Amino acid sequence: MSEAHEVGVSLGEAADSARLEALRTELLELQFRLREQDFAVLVQVAGDDRLGARDLLNELHAWLDTRLLTTEAFTEPRPEQAERPFFWRYWTALPPRGRIGIFYRGWLTQTLAERLRGDLDRRALERRVLYARSFERILIEDGMRLVKLWLHLPRDEHRRRLEQAEGDSDLSWRIQKQDRQIFRHYRRGMRALEDLLERTAMPEAPWRRIDSTNAAQRNLAAAQILRDALALGLGDAAPDQPAEPGARSAPGAPVGSESEREAVSLAQVDLGAELTRDVYRERLAHYQKRLAKWARRAYAARIPTVLVFEGWDAAGKGGAIRRVTSCLDAGTYRVFQSAAPSVEEARYPYLWRYWRALPRDGEFAIFDRSWYGRVLVERVEGLASPSEWSRAYDEINLFEDQLVAHGTCVLKFWLHIDPETQLERFRAREQTSFKMYKITQEDYRNRERFEDYRVAAEEMLQKTHREAAPWHVVAANDKRWARVRVLRELSRALRRVLHERRSSGDCD
Repeated sequence: MSEAHEVGVSLGEAADSARLEALRTELLELQFRLREQDFAVLVQVAGDDRLGARDLLNELHAWLDTRLLTTEAFTEPRPEQAERPFFWRYWTALPPRGRIGIFYRGWLTQTLAERLRGDLDRRALERRVLYARSFERILIEDGMRLVKLWLHLPRDEHRRRLEQAEGDSDLSWRIQKQDRQIFRHYRRGMRALEDLLERTAMPEAPWRRIDSTNAAQRNLAAAQILRDALALGLGDAAPDQPAEPGARSAPGAPVGSESEREAVSLAQVDLGAELTRDVYRERLAHYQKRLAKWARRAYAARIPTVLVFEGWDAAGKGGAIRRVTSCLDAGTYRVFQSAAPSVEEARYPYLWRYWRALPRDGEFAIFDRSWYGRVLVERVEGLASPSEWSRAYDEINLFEDQLVAHGTCVLKFWLHIDPETQLERFRAREQTSFKMYKITQEDYRNRERFEDYRVAAEEMLQKTHREAAPWHVVAANDKRWARVRVLRELSRALRRVLHERRSSGDCD
């Protein structure tokens, strides 16, 4: 860690107290101004001084208006958290725009602990660092201000505090087993820490290491850093935060190179594929029976499944989804229909609502339209800027890579029809009482931009089709053919994932 990031002050006790009171007033004023702004502030408080971090957390609650503050203390993952990808609990705890959020401990502390325990091999550590940088990059691009504080206690001070606590009953209760472990493995831990701090620092979000020996000076330094971040976000004059030497802005590429991706295109689809009614009934029963079997086994093996259905309006997504869910036990799946974000959802980064919807181990999450709206509807309709939708490809790939790394079976279906078939189905909906609600003027307006959507869809398929999270472009001019194809591909995928799990010894 560069010396430029060692934060400390020494003004004398009286001066420190006066300065802190002034800072508290500034912080409250800035916090109230933040309420009307289109960005959030996330403060990460962690460190090898566990007690100091807890004390600072309490101080922040005393300084700020807790009605406008969300705080999450992260310990070892609880069962419902461990059943999702690692960053799920951090995504779901994010503060909305206009608010300050505090994470106590967080992903760096958890990663450091796993590394010291030997729970992360080199490849897993590389993935974790990549995901951490991607997560923070998405938050920064969304406008969030990140304040990352690491409270550092020199080894001699660790020793002094432990010895002092052993001889004082009023202090001994505060010392826990992990405090002694930190001291016992101090040198090894500091080497691992320095590596992680360096690799997870970013120019816009460096780690600010604060000397925690003196509590008053520690609190003053933290208050100054938070004040500067708020003031900078609100457009007030504030000192520039130093950039981390050698830090990279880009989140990095998803696991799997371009050469590993097979070509997939709408132009390759034979839209003339069809099934007779009798063959359809036979194959539908066959593949639904197979899917029910593999879904039960996936549930027993605690394998989560994420299904994405995209495609043209009236392509038959709803009908295909119903044929899938009829094979599943109620309570083991949820279907999410993605429309325009609600007022609440719009206060968070666009992936937030999809992270919240991820299934527990063994369950299904089925998305009728999805996060791909960023590079389809939002792109074509101008609801996302070119910089927003163009960087979304990497963000989506890294999101899905985290699902796969967790053991999730991920399948993505594009149901493809031609414009003539779409028009026929629109007109049929207008003549069918129980389908009239499905057709609106918006559908006809979107139809006029068929070519724009086709171009966007082709680029989406090219940039987000990967072996671990493949796209299946399904001919859907004939709904019977499409439904059977979806059931067949899903059955095969579940069987493959179960076989891989058994081969690795992870399930019975």
